This record gives sequence, C-alpha cells and structure tokens, in this order.
Amino acid sequence: MSDISGTELNELQALRVAVRDHQDVDGDRQIDIAPEELAALKTVNNLVSLTVYYPDGKTVDLYAVASEVNKWIPLDNLKQADNLRGRRKNAAPGLD
Repeated sequence: MSDISGTELNELQALRVAVRDHQDVDGDRQIDIAPEELAALKTVNNLVSLTVYYPDGKTVDLYAVASEVNKWIPLDNLKQADNLRGRRKNAAPGLD
C-alpha cells in the first residue's frame, strides 16, 4: 500500500523511500510509494552536504546548493583541500 495515496502497489514496482533529517519528525522513517508519486515531489539538485565540527565536539550538518558553495570557496581551493580519508597534509604523526 502506498503511504501517500493508500492505493495498492505492485510489489515489483513499489519504491521504498528513506526520509531522514526531517525537522518535524523524531528519527528517520521509511515509506512505500508508487513511482508516479515520486514525480510529484519538487526536489533540489546539486546539493552539497557540509558537516561543521566545533572545538567542543559538537557537529552540525548543513546543506547548500553547489553554486552557493562555489561562491563561498573557490573551486580550485576546494579541489586542493585535504581528503576526508587519510592523514591531513603536513600532519605530524601523533600530533594530528
């Protein structure tokens, strides 16, 4: 059954959608929908996910459109930035 319309779904065509980080819902949820029901949702393309790490250990996840991120930091600088995996450039062992 579709969680949107209540119509019976073909098991081979039904979509399962994970809904995460909705500010009005406590925790993540999953729903079943028909493919045509997804087409009715207005979406945003080219989102960039940012995680801000504060010195006190707090983290905040932010989302911005890629064009805004490109205005914020030059793309060449971003391409040269450290990868999240592995050691940071110029890091001394035991000091990072």
